[in-house]
Amino acid sequence: MSMGQSKSERFTDQYGNVHVNRTPIKALNPFVKASLLLTLKRDDIFVRENRRPGSDEYTAVDANGEEKFRFDNAWDYGYYVIYSGTGAILAEMDWYENDGNTNKQQQDIFDVLHKMIAKAEETQRIEEGRRNLTQEEFDALQSMGINIGRSM
Repeated sequence: MSMGQSKSERFTDQYGNVHVNRTPIKALNPFVKASLLLTLKRDDIFVRENRRPGSDEYTAVDANGEEKFRFDNAWDYGYYVIYSGTGAILAEMDWYENDGNTNKQQQDIFDVLHKMIAKAEETQRIEEGRRNLTQEEFDALQSMGINIGRSM
């Protein structure tokens, strides 16, 4: 974990409220963002969720269990980072709710997080359905050549 420092500046909005604008330590490249979002749309991608006190981790894996990328959401510490499957940092930022502001660069990073959360919820529903297959459904899927034996 890099835990660098983001550049921050205070500004006053049109209503006189003071906010903090933080520049991400490593902004999310638009091409990388599009690639991550496209990866999450694939049918063979599942998102595993690991919740810990003060921090949540979402890991995108393919049907073979290979990690594609991971989002560490250390919300209690105000630190957010996206890692590639090889561990390279793709995006990194500080963000605090009491800043009262989310800028475009920060929102790009949050867009990936929100899609990962949605995919994790979908993955959980699918896994629950797999565990609750009837014998008839199990047999039908196997006859179609669908491997049912592994959890996601």
